[in-house]
Amino acid sequence: ATEVNNYGFDVETLRATSNEWKKIGFVEGHGNSNSPKNYSYIDDLLNLNRNLNLKYRLKQIDTDGNFEYSDIVEINLSEDLPTKFELAQNYPNPFNPSTEIKFTIPQNSHVKLELFNTLGKKWQL
Repeated sequence: ATEVNNYGFDVETLRATSNEWKKIGFVEGHGNSNSPKNYSYIDDLLNLNRNLNLKYRLKQIDTDGNFEYSDIVEINLSEDLPTKFELAQNYPNPFNPSTEIKFTIPQNSHVKLELFNTLGKKWQL
């Protein structure tokens, strides 16, 4: 999509403990653009109860101060966050020349993933 006078986005959340939307971050816009742009924001959820529903929305702000809200996105922490380490079977198996390996890790974990061939030689990335 194109952007015209896009100053940026306020990231807002509505938590179960409050009835008011709260600004938790800002992501700078690209002003005027006719090419697609990617934006991201990471919310720090380390100290939240896992059985919690969160709601998020964006407040897109123009350089002249006008703004518009996005649709609301809901997340259930008990369903969406990993709670354990898990390494799934690769697919397809056997594979040639590529495969997909899915895994989950709890937040704030330090993980080192190494791949070895059938002869025990570590694969270099």
